[in-house]
Amino acid sequence: NENGKKQSGKRKVSELQFTERWSDEKTDKLLSYLEDNYEKLQQGKKAAVYNSISTEVIKTKTSASIKGRVQRLLVKIFGYRENINPSFLSNDSTEFISDEEEKKVKNTKRKKNSVESLVDVMNNINQSKNKLAEQKFELEREKMNKEYKLQSERLEVEKQKWEYEREQAHMRHELLMKQIELQIAQTQNKQ
Repeated sequence: NENGKKQSGKRKVSELQFTERWSDEKTDKLLSYLEDNYEKLQQGKKAAVYNSISTEVIKTKTSASIKGRVQRLLVKIFGYRENINPSFLSNDSTEFISDEEEKKVKNTKRKKNSVESLVDVMNNINQSKNKLAEQKFELEREKMNKEYKLQSERLEVEKQKWEYEREQAHMRHELLMKQIELQIAQTQNKQ
């Protein structure tokens, strides 16, 4: 019997721990459901809304857990507020004059949830990859331009070499022709 109590006590602790944990996904589901069923909340049917959330939307949570989560979210969003009873009623034509200075409300940046953080990391990785790809593309283009320029210069040198050799061959040919003409002229003079 004592073992049964210990086991049920352990089970209650683990169930309690399980119900206290709220993932971003469950919180998103809760907020979406509240947004869609806001009219029911305005009508004052909060208990019914919390019960329907626990039975239909987030089945692993109790209505008390859901109510607590909603309250914690409201406190996170709006902070703690005191109800203020005005000393007189006012309308659009009357103004409220206060001796107290207006309190400046400090806007705190909300923390990103894990999904937003992952999206940011993935965007940064993609931007880095794009920059690397662009740099690699630029380097490849510069390399190709240099190779093209080098190849063009080689071809130009080769062309000049061939022109020079052709000119040399032409001059040797003319020189040979002159020598032949000279020999022919000399042989004709001897006869």
